[in-house]
Amino acid sequence: MPPPEYNHGPPRQAEGAPIQRTGTPPELTPSDDDLTKSVRQPVHGPSRGKFLLPQHRRELEIGSAIDPDVIAERGYESITRLSNGDKRQRQRLTRLKIPPFATRENYYFPGLLIPVFGPTGAKVTYQWKPRLPVPDRDGKRQKYISPKGQKSRLDVHPRNRNTIADPTIELWITVGLRRATR
Repeated sequence: MPPPEYNHGPPRQAEGAPIQRTGTPPELTPSDDDLTKSVRQPVHGPSRGKFLLPQHRRELEIGSAIDPDVIAERGYESITRLSNGDKRQRQRLTRLKIPPFATRENYYFPGLLIPVFGPTGAKVTYQWKPRLPVPDRDGKRQKYISPKGQKSRLDVHPRNRNTIADPTIELWITVGLRRATR
């Protein structure tokens, strides 16, 4: 158990707590950013940022205790279930170099696409969290999938990029993007 002086972030909301409804869904429009091109993206309203399914929002806000503003700043995005003949979402993951074993089956959708930011604040890569853990070549189930051939990267949340180089500010290293986001 860590010493009591460690700060573990904001207190977690109880599992099963009610989700606040934000009213009518925001207007959706295609994204024009080639790196983050998506089928739909909110353009106004309280949900700011990329399209996020209610179950992914619950997972992030309640399950991981991530503030809604932080979710919007990072740009988490739901990659929706494929419809008959429409392979755009799978092709997008392929363009992002997510291995085919993680997108081959339709039951891996919908999933969560998590942007990874470098120390300069630039988006450098993504991680894919399919709906169900995916077995890799060795049969080990993977909850998070990184692009093929991708080396481990330092992820710096955009709101921390101005403080990352300041030696007077304590730096915490964590394993996993969601832990670092809290």
